[in-house]
Amino acid sequence: MTSSDLSAALWPQVGTTVKPTNDQSFVYVLRDDTTYIAREFRKRLGVTGDSGAVEMQIAEAYKVYLDGLYRAFTAAAKTESFELHVYSSHQVERARNELLIPAAHAVALDPLCDSPDVVHVGLSRWYHPGGSTLAGEGFRPGFPAVADQLVQLRDLVGSEPVALIEDDMYTGETLASTVADLLNAGINVRQVVVGIQICQTDLAIDDVQTAAAVRYALNRQRALSEQIDLGDPRDYLIGLSGLVILLDSTRGKPSLGRAPYILPFVRPSDRASFPPDSDWSLSMAILELSRNFYHDLSSQLGEDIRVAHCDPEFAFLVEHQLGTKPDEKMVDLIESITAGARTIAARIFGASPV
Repeated sequence: MTSSDLSAALWPQVGTTVKPTNDQSFVYVLRDDTTYIAREFRKRLGVTGDSGAVEMQIAEAYKVYLDGLYRAFTAAAKTESFELHVYSSHQVERARNELLIPAAHAVALDPLCDSPDVVHVGLSRWYHPGGSTLAGEGFRPGFPAVADQLVQLRDLVGSEPVALIEDDMYTGETLASTVADLLNAGINVRQVVVGIQICQTDLAIDDVQTAAAVRYALNRQRALSEQIDLGDPRDYLIGLSGLVILLDSTRGKPSLGRAPYILPFVRPSDRASFPPDSDWSLSMAILELSRNFYHDLSSQLGEDIRVAHCDPEFAFLVEHQLGTKPDEKMVDLIESITAGARTIAARIFGASPV
C-alpha cells in the first residue's frame, strides 16, 4: 500500500486482496469520486464555455475538500489504529470491467459506473429525518418507481444474461436480496461484480457468480463492524449528495430529500463507525470544508453558487426543514447552518442529538 503525505491516507492496490496493516486496526474505506462530482456538478451549474476547464476547476476545489475530509476523519477516529483506505474510482472501474462475463448486459446499481452501454438501475434506502431510522426502500431520487424500472429492464434484456455491477458488498445481505428481486422479476442475473468486497464469503445464490476488484482479508474472530466500514466522500459535502430522507408521503407518493452525513441533519456516528462524542467536532469541521469549497469555487468561476445549483433533493430538504429559498448562496446557507446548528438539530431530532 502507498500513503498520501498530505492526508495520511493509504491507497491500496486495486485488483488484489487487501489486509489492514495492523490486525487490531479499524479501516474506513472510501473511493475518490472527484471525476463524478466534477462532471455532475458542472452539468448542474450550467456554466457556459469550456466544460473541461470548468470540470478541472471543480476537481481542484474538491481535492482540497477531500484532503481536509481525510484529516477530519483521522482526528474524529481518536485512535492510532485508524486506517483510511482510499481507492481511485477509475482504477476500480477498470478492474471491475475486466471481470465482467462476456456477452452479458452490464446493469449498474453504482452511480459512479460510467462504462459504455451500461444500464443504470436506481435503488435506495429511505430514512426518517435525523437519519437513524429506516423509513423504507424504493427508487433512488431521479429514477422511476422500482416496479417500473424492473419492467423496463426486463423488456430491454429479455432472457439474456445480466452482470450486475455494484460499488461494494459489506455483509452481502442487501445485495443478495436485490439479486433475488431481479431474478423474481424475470431478469437473468448471472454475475455480480463489485468494486470492494468486505464480507469474507461470496453470495450464496445458485448459478450467480461473484467477482470483486478488491477483496479484504479480515480477522474472522472479530466482527466486521469492529474492523471496517465504507463511505462516499460526496455524502459528507453539504449540497451534492447524502442520505435519502423521506420527508412526506401523500397518497402513496413519497417526497424525498437528501441530507449530508453531518449534524445538524444526521449524526456521523450513525452513518459510519466514528465515536459518537466526535459527532459535533467532525460536523463542524466538514461544514467549514464545505463552506470553503463553495467559496473558492465561486471565486474561480466568477459566479455565486446557489442552492438551486445543488442536488434538487437537498434543495427540497433545506426548503422543507429550514425554509431556504433556491436563490440563496451556498456560502451564506452554510454560515447560517453553522451558527444555528444546535437549534436546527434540536428541531430535527426533537432534542439535542448529543
